[in-house]
Order: sequence, then structure tokens, then C-alpha cells
Amino acid sequence: MSDLRGNEVRTSFPIPSIRHMRTTIYGPVLLLLLPSVLIGQTTLFFEDFEGSGAAFTLNTTDAGSQVGGANTWLVNNSFTGGSGDVICLGFPFSYTIANTAAQPSGVLTPNGNYMHITSTEAIADGITNCCFSAADGLCTPAGTHFTRMTNDISTVGQSDVTLSFWWICAGGNNSYGEVYFSTNAGATWTQVTTPFAQYSGQSSWAQQAIVSPSFDGQSTLRFGFRFTNGTSINAQDPAFGIDEVRIEGSTTVPATITTNSTGAPTYCQGATLTVDYSVTGTYGPGNVFTAELSDASGSFVTPTAIGSVAATVATPIPAMIPPGAQPGAGYRVRVTASAPATVGTDNGQDLAIVTAPDAGSDNNVTYCKNTGSYDLFVELGGAPDVGGTWTAPGGVPHSGSFDTDIDNGGAYQYVVGGGVCPADTAVVNVVLDEGPNAGNPVNYAACTNGSPVSLLGLLNGGDPTGIFWYGGAPITQVPSTPGVHAIIYVVYGTAPCVNDTAPFTITVVEAADAGSNATLTICNTAGPTDLFLAIGGAPDPGGSWTDPNGLAHSGTLQPTTDPSGLYTYTVTGTPPCTDDVSALAVLIENCLGLEDPQDPEALSIAAGGAGSVRLTSGGPRHQGALMVQDMQGRTVFGTDLRWSGQVVVSIGSVEAAMYLVRWVPTEGAATFQRLFLGW
Repeated sequence: MSDLRGNEVRTSFPIPSIRHMRTTIYGPVLLLLLPSVLIGQTTLFFEDFEGSGAAFTLNTTDAGSQVGGANTWLVNNSFTGGSGDVICLGFPFSYTIANTAAQPSGVLTPNGNYMHITSTEAIADGITNCCFSAADGLCTPAGTHFTRMTNDISTVGQSDVTLSFWWICAGGNNSYGEVYFSTNAGATWTQVTTPFAQYSGQSSWAQQAIVSPSFDGQSTLRFGFRFTNGTSINAQDPAFGIDEVRIEGSTTVPATITTNSTGAPTYCQGATLTVDYSVTGTYGPGNVFTAELSDASGSFVTPTAIGSVAATVATPIPAMIPPGAQPGAGYRVRVTASAPATVGTDNGQDLAIVTAPDAGSDNNVTYCKNTGSYDLFVELGGAPDVGGTWTAPGGVPHSGSFDTDIDNGGAYQYVVGGGVCPADTAVVNVVLDEGPNAGNPVNYAACTNGSPVSLLGLLNGGDPTGIFWYGGAPITQVPSTPGVHAIIYVVYGTAPCVNDTAPFTITVVEAADAGSNATLTICNTAGPTDLFLAIGGAPDPGGSWTDPNGLAHSGTLQPTTDPSGLYTYTVTGTPPCTDDVSALAVLIENCLGLEDPQDPEALSIAAGGAGSVRLTSGGPRHQGALMVQDMQGRTVFGTDLRWSGQVVVSIGSVEAAMYLVRWVPTEGAATFQRLFLGW
């Protein structure tokens, strides 16, 4: 290790060094000597420490520094080193401190009093020149030591304020001096980092000058110096020493701003203008000129910024009257600056601000066709001014009342204003919706025996997109039950169009029922017979009869006198239902017969239905031929058969009439019967 004298000390156990004498100086040391720009400046503060030195307060706690410790600030004229002993870990070590470099002739009082850091161990040994005990983290802790101006000075009205001082500090990478300034009486401190932040590597005296806009125009300004002693493996005397601290400034021309007339006496809300002005004095970097608008009475108690430019010389300011400015005739305009803070005169002329026309804001609306007229003005957004004019699509003048019967959709434009203020325009875009169409009312009559009818097929001019409602449920076909049915057809609309409906009155009439065709075989010796009782099905009463000759008949058959043949029964239908007719084939027999109803094996011949013959016998198996002849003796059907019990033989399609049916067995006598066939 090296002692305070710089000698190497060998020990049998590791002891942290109190002073490492070797250090590396990085690059050339940049010095800003007092330049010619200081000529003509005014000295605002000077301390050469030849008097009481009260202008600086030594060893303060500012900027996180400590009072006391391994090093301390002193003011004296000691430049001579010396030797002494230091106790570390209970062992004494000798040291030697070199002389501090003499001051050059540029110092007003060379080698006089100066302010510097001195090791407290050295002071104990009577050595008080510029030196320090380097922090080794064991015997000498790291620390910072601060000295500052006792009082503030004012630089108001001053520019190019310059701090200059003579300094010395060899130090090392972790042992160096720093410069600070405060503009709030030392409550907070800002380090000066230009031209460099750390002062070290300088074993001879040098002069430093620092110029910063931050020093200009301050009502309270003071400076301080700090020595930072961090743990280091290479450190070297001398410590941080200061002499001839001087603050100078140039008296500046007062900054003034004269705002020129704005020209036009009347402006519209939102109008643009250019604010011209002239200035005196100097404005620093970062200065912003701002145009301000007073209230309507000309007061700038709460001004409104209407435009600004970043400049150091007078530059026209593009500005805009606030769109929401209250109308009035007493407005004024002025210009202010930020660096230095300066408030200019107003423009010397009252300005009038008038209300800008407001056509409202654009809007989109949808109307339903054929629903009446609508006022387009109420469709505008915002709060439009009244009294404007309307144009329809294509620029055609329009009343502003939209008639859904005759007007077309499109962009309808509303224009208001003009003169001093430019006209304002808003547009109502109208979409004309055709709307739902259920068509016209429908009255329809149907018969209960009619074919199914689709309700859509009954629409009278309506859109086929709706729904038929009957009894609270949807329906698609005409009802089949008798009665009057009220049905509502609904075509649903999309807002703003409402639903459209059409009533359907469906009258369903009960169909006439004359029963079904039948055959009646009766003996000519029988009494009067009611033909109605022989009709099949469930015929309606009250119908009319005709006999086989087409003549009206009472409906009561007189077998002794009435002819055999086809009797018809007609029931008159109620429109839209048609008349219904059934036929009754009446066969009047002489009852001599070929059949013995008492003989279980007797052969029975009867009509088996439309176009068929039924043969029935309880006897043994039959074999023979079946023939059918019309009343003119012509054979219309014939076939060979083998059968027993009962058989139904289809004779095909024949005209409805009376026929002679013959069964000719292979053995035995033939059997015949007259039958009405063909339905």
C-alpha cells in the first residue's frame, strides 16, 4: 500500500490503502478560459477568500453531503505538504503529502488564501494544504463534502451570466470535484454538467468559465462545489481546490413587446388572422411568442391563447378566433413571450366577434313512402340556426318539407349565413323506404266440398311476404268449416315503417248433399215406396225428383204404375256451392223370379258396384258362362267362370243403364236377372 507520503508500505497481512497514489488522466483536459465575451460584463459576485471568506459556507449537508469525516473544506493560504502518521486497524502508518502547485500570475493574489479540501488526519498532524484521504472502504469511508455561497444573488435583467473560478484537482476516477447551482435559496441543487461534470486530472491551477441560459434572469441564484470521494484504487493529490469565484453578467435591454393593430375590426367565430408585433431585448432559446385574446370587455385576467410561434425574434403569429367565443365588441389582442417572461401591449383597437352561422350537423334519416310530410329542419343534428334555405338533390330549391308521396330520396342541403361570416352547410340524407304492402281487403266465398285454396292466391295487390293470422295462429289455406272467418294478413315493416295489414273475410258455405247413388229392386205388387229412403249416404232433405223419362216425380214410387229405370234426386246448392245430384236405379220385378229365396242353394245375381256383377250361391261349385246384354239384346260382356260361394266379376266401363245378366251353366238351366249397372 502507499501511505499519505506516497511511500510503499509492506505488511504481513492485508491492510486497505489510505491513499493510492497512481491514477490515469483520460484525454486532454478541456478548459474554457475567461474569454473576451466577458469584457464589458458587470461583476455580480466575487470572492477571492483574502478577506473573511464569509461569502461561502463550508461543509454543509446540501446535495446529500456530510459534515465531518475523513476530509473537510478549509480556507487558508497553505501550499506546503509534510509528513505524519495515521492509525489504521490499530497500526501506525507514516505518510508524506506533497506540496500543492503554486498559483500562476493570472490569479490576482497568487498563492494567497484559497478554499480547498484537506484530510482531517493531515490537519491533526499540522498539514493544511490541498490534500485528501482517499476512500478505501475500510479505514477511510466514501463521502461527499459540500461548500456553497452563503447568500443568493439576482441576475434579473442580466444575460450571458458567467460563473468563473480557478481550480485544481488531480483526484481519480472516483475522486473528483463537481459544480452545482440553485435558484430556490438552496432548497434544491442542479449539477452543472457542461463543459464537463467531473473536475479531476488537473494537478496545476486552471481557470474555468461556465455560461448557461439557466443562470440568466434569476431572482435568486447561488453556486456550490462538492468533492466526491468514492472508493478508489487509484487516487492522487492534490484534492479539489477553488479560488477567485466570480459571477458576471451583461445588462440586457429590457424585453418589450408591442402588439400591432390586427386590421379588420370584426371577426367571425373560428376566423383566422395573423397577429403582427415588434419586440426589444433578447429572447433565449426555447422562447415561445403567444397571441392572446381578452374577454369581451377587453380584460386579460383570464386570456385565451389563440396562436403561438417558437422564435427568438418577432415572427408573425397565425391565430384563430375560438369557435366558441362569446359575441362582443370589446375584445383586444396581445402577445406574450416565455423566455424571458414578457407581457406585451394590446393591439390598441377594440375587436368585434360575431356569431358564426350554424347549419347544424349532417344526419341520415329514413322515411316510409306514402306516410305524409316531414320537416327536414328537425332532422338536422346540433342546434342549427333558423332562416336558412334548402335545396333538393341536383341543387333544385326545396321547401324543407319532405313529402313522402312525391319527393325522392337523396341529399337535401341546408345553408345558413353569409356576409362577414362564411355560410355554413349541413346535409340531411333521406332514404325513402317503400314500406310493407298488404294489399286491399279480400272477400271470398268457398264451399265445404271445394278443393284446398291457398290464401296467398287471393292477395289483392299485396306483397307475398306476409303472414295470415286466424284465431291467434298462422294459417295458409282457406278454412274448410262452414261459417264466416275473419283473417288478417300482415306484412311486417322495418322501422320507421310500420306493419301493414289487410282483412280477409272468408265465407265457407255448406255444400249440398244429395246422397250417393243406389239400386232399388222392388216387386210390382209392392205398395207406394219413399225413394228418399233408398238413397245412399246422408242426403239433405227437401230435394226434387225426376223419373227415368226426365219428368218431375213426387219421390214416392208406385210399383204398379211407375216404370223401372234411373230416378234422380237433386238438392239445390247455396252459391258458391253447386247443386248436388244422386241417382237411384229402380228395378220393378214381376216377382215370378227364377230364384227361390227359400232355397239355400238358389243362385242370386246382383249388381256388385260400379261396373261389376256379384254371383252368390250356397250350392256346389259352379262352372259356366256369364253374359251381359243391353236392352237391345247386344252382348256387352261375356266370360267363362268356375266359382263357388260368391264371386264379383268386373264387366268394365259401361253406360249407366238397365242390362240383362245371364248365367249359363255347363249343366243345367240358365238363370237371368235385370240389373242397373254403370255407376
